[in-house]
Parts: sequence; structure tokens; C-alpha cells
Amino acid sequence: MDGTLKTSYDNHELSRIVTVYIEQNWTEMSMCLKTDQSESYTLTSSILVGQPNGITLSYDYFDEPMSTAIKTMHSHRGTGILKLNSNNELEGEYYTGETE
Repeated sequence: MDGTLKTSYDNHELSRIVTVYIEQNWTEMSMCLKTDQSESYTLTSSILVGQPNGITLSYDYFDEPMSTAIKTMHSHRGTGILKLNSNNELEGEYYTGETE
């Protein structure tokens, strides 16, 4: 599925186009997010039901920049929390931490 991403790196000014792949079976779930700058994949993920704000997808990820990415972009880990809204769309927030 396609979506958009905004980051505090540029004060949420630009919308970046992303492609997200989510696969799930009875015992496993994986996610991959691709942009024109990098690709990330899940380290852990869970679907939380019965939450006060509705169904939530929580995940930890590792992101690897492409060789064409801006020079200030580094490999990093992060966490995201996405909630299923009334239009059956996932929306939420994420944070990153730099990896050396």
C-alpha cells in the first residue's frame, strides 16, 4: 500500500511518498517501508486489540539508507505506533535513534 510520511527533520514541511508492505500469518508478521531515500524492516511487531483508542499496530524497525540518500542520513533503529482510523487507514507517529 502507498502512503505519506512527514518528519520533524524538516519541521513536517514535506510529505514523502512511501510504500509499505505488511505480511501476516498465524505465527509471524513483517513490515517493510520503502522511500526514495531508504528501506526499513521490522525487528518486532504486534497488533494490540482492546485498546481505548482502537486497534493499534506497534513495531520496532531498522532503517538502512540507500547509496543515493542525503549524506546526513545514517542507519538507525526506531519505533512506530499506528492506529486504525475510521476510514480503515493506519496513521500514527514514529521516532528514531541513530545507530553507529
